[in-house]
Amino acid sequence: MVYLDNSHWTSATHKQRMLASEWKELLLGGFDRMIFYGNCVKLTAKNLGCGVVEVSKQFPDEKKTSLAAKIKSLQKENERLRKENAQLKNTAVLEKHQ
Repeated sequence: MVYLDNSHWTSATHKQRMLASEWKELLLGGFDRMIFYGNCVKLTAKNLGCGVVEVSKQFPDEKKTSLAAKIKSLQKENERLRKENAQLKNTAVLEKHQ
């Protein structure tokens, strides 16, 4: 059984390389579509030669821009919260040592 990387469910731009025979197995099993953040997207494969393909997501054109913008916004918010958390930890350590 062939499995997709976990990053396919968290990253809009993730690409996975696999053997063409593995991709064919996914297609025959009907696993060429997935739900990504509430949107149905199609998985596509680009032939890299030597029996290797690169699998990525193909978004419907009208939703691609808004979805990518939403993901980017969430990633920025996540980074801001990480920095804020690190500052709070540093402050707590300094207060503890005083």
